[in-house]
Amino acid sequence: MTATNFSGNYMSFVLGVDGNTWGPGPVVAVNTTSQTLFIDGVQVNNPTFTSTSVMWMASSNNPSSGSIKFYSSAPDTGGFIGTYVEGTAPLPSSNNFSGVSSAAPDDLSVWNGTYNTFILNGSKWTQDSTLIVAAPNISYNGKDISNYIYMGTKSTQNLDQLSWFVAGGNAQNAIVEFFKDSSGYLTFGGTQWVSGDAPAANNFIGTTKATPEPPTITAVVAIVINSSTTEVAEVTEVTEVTEVTEVTEVVEVVEVVEVVEVIAAAEEAEVKGQQQQSKISTAQQDQEAAYKLSRKSNG
Repeated sequence: MTATNFSGNYMSFVLGVDGNTWGPGPVVAVNTTSQTLFIDGVQVNNPTFTSTSVMWMASSNNPSSGSIKFYSSAPDTGGFIGTYVEGTAPLPSSNNFSGVSSAAPDDLSVWNGTYNTFILNGSKWTQDSTLIVAAPNISYNGKDISNYIYMGTKSTQNLDQLSWFVAGGNAQNAIVEFFKDSSGYLTFGGTQWVSGDAPAANNFIGTTKATPEPPTITAVVAIVINSSTTEVAEVTEVTEVTEVTEVTEVVEVVEVVEVVEVIAAAEEAEVKGQQQQSKISTAQQDQEAAYKLSRKSNG
């Protein structure tokens, strides 16, 4: 990823309506060469690209509107900051949408195994099927998963995310994060849906433990990004969030992965009276803040 090419897949995070709590957002795929944009596998109509940003509107028959500005970090890591809203509501006046693009810190083979899966139906977890990871192959419910996306971020605790979509030739959409529980079993938690918007909370979980009951999955995950601004007209904004999800016990309480999340949110500053074009070619700084993301399954 370079300062002029922000093509890639981005994990995203959306600020809740309370203005304090960040939650998981859609997977954003960008191709600046073809000027195409995909949100959770669905191509966006009529996106407007500049050299450092992209904007799209619900009025173009899209399920959401958004305006994001890209930034580059070191090394091989990038991100975006901006605004996002589902439906036809106007975009918020302040930033509520951020994303990061980087390779998963762990090879997919780290998560090789057969996972007993569970789906949330109403307020009850129902045993579902199996997800089999045999890198580079993945299958769910007896069918091979095609065109999956595997990415993540590296921190005190690694975050590895797997996603696949109906638009990629699959029977469902899914976004999950992997981790190990307190007993060492491989576990994942996330969302699954067929059409429309992704569920607001976890409804799809799995474990390599042979058990007829679903595990409780509560995880606070971390992202560390070293930001590097490229122009004086760009500044870095750090958002602090301190909310921690409480653990709801079902059968087994999975170890809470609690680490301070650091996210560099590059935001364009308005420079009145003159345009400052000087480049900061070597400026690179660690942005540290308590930014915690809760992925919660209420059993």
